[in-house]
Amino acid sequence: MHFRFSYIKIKSAVVFTTKHIKIMKRSNCSVPSQLRKENYMIDTEFLCRSRLFRGFTKEEITSLLECLNAAVKTYRKGEYIFQAGEVTENFGMIIEGKVQIISDDYWGERQILAGFGKGQLFGEAYACMEKMPLLVSAIAVEESQVLMLNAHRVLQTCTSACDFHRRLVENLVGILAKKNLTLTRKIDQISKKQSEEK
Repeated sequence: MHFRFSYIKIKSAVVFTTKHIKIMKRSNCSVPSQLRKENYMIDTEFLCRSRLFRGFTKEEITSLLECLNAAVKTYRKGEYIFQAGEVTENFGMIIEGKVQIISDDYWGERQILAGFGKGQLFGEAYACMEKMPLLVSAIAVEESQVLMLNAHRVLQTCTSACDFHRRLVENLVGILAKKNLTLTRKIDQISKKQSEEK
């Protein structure tokens, strides 16, 4: 089994990433140990400013990524990160690039449901739900680097029972709650508009 690695310069940090490896099953995304090890050189200052790692120091993030066995993956423009019908335990944070959530209908018509940029999460709701097939797909709009995190590793307390996990779960729940509130407001606005049209 051969993997192709490339250097990605992120500010002052250099990390190894892989091009999207299709032979990896997305539902059980195992990553080469060499890749996992190099990920901890990622720009932790950038992660400190993200919503998911809010309140963490750079040193804590380094330890946390190691505990979570996180990995950075590179996706080419137009490449699927997640595809409808699959089951995934992983969700992503965009390090560089842009990602769209799309839905393709039976006739091949594509609808763009959402767009995400640097520092934002996607796929976390499905990753937290056990064996729930994706109803939508995630695709890279441009070449993108994505920090992949396993939801089960995030939600389960590690053997050392570190405080990192508790704070990370709190941040993740806050992100999910905010997205849910935004969706509720959109539904309310659509309902009011439809009522006015009648």
